[in-house]
Amino acid sequence: MLTFGSVLLTVIGWGGALCALTAYFMVTKRLIEPDSMLYQGLNLGGAFTLCISASVSGAWPSAIVNLICVGIGLQAVLTAKQHVLKALLRRRERAGLARLRQRAGRGPVPVESPARSAHAPLVLR
Repeated sequence: MLTFGSVLLTVIGWGGALCALTAYFMVTKRLIEPDSMLYQGLNLGGAFTLCISASVSGAWPSAIVNLICVGIGLQAVLTAKQHVLKALLRRRERAGLARLRQRAGRGPVPVESPARSAHAPLVLR
C-alpha cells in the first residue's frame, strides 16, 4: 500500500524532473539565456528535488550526480550575487563622486550604465 509520504516523494521527484526539462527546453528554444537566474533556479530546483527523490529510492549514483549539480548551481548563483553587489557598490561610489564634483563646480562624472560586463557571467532577469 502506498503511503502519503511515498506519494509525496514521488510527486517531488516528478516536479524536479519537470523543472530540469523546462529549463533545458527553454534554453534550447532560446526563450531564456543559459546565464539567467531563471535557468539557474530551475536547474537548482530540479536537481535538489531529484536528489531527494533518488536518495529516498536508493538510487545513489543519481542522487550524487544531482547533489553535485546543486553545488554547481549554488556556486553560480552566489557568484552572480557577488557580481551584482559589486556593480551596485561601484555605481553608488561613482554617483557619490559625481555629486561631490558638482558641488565643487567641476561638472558631473558619467555614471556607469548597468550593462553586462565580461566580469559578471550571470545576470538577474
